[in-house]
Amino acid sequence: MFSLPEGEVVLQWPEPLSPESYEDFESWLNLILRKVKRSVQEPKEDPSNPAAESAHTDEEKAGVSLMITQEQKAALRERGHDDDQIREMKPADAHSVLGIIN
Repeated sequence: MFSLPEGEVVLQWPEPLSPESYEDFESWLNLILRKVKRSVQEPKEDPSNPAAESAHTDEEKAGVSLMITQEQKAALRERGHDDDQIREMKPADAHSVLGIIN
């Protein structure tokens, strides 16, 4: 687990891994890193210029659930989940509960 101001990043893998599985995992991680990099928001030059805002398509919004943000944790608490349950949740499960992904 790695904590960021936006939330926690959780990564899990089975142990042990075969050399072939490690290569597949490494390739997948590189793909995830490219997807995450595309989601990084650059500071806006001119907030009064609506053309400067990035327009995200549904395809760009689709992706892999990598973390549960503090805001999402608060929403899960409002839905009756306690901190232990939230801690054990996979990001994809939390996002499904919140209606962020299907």
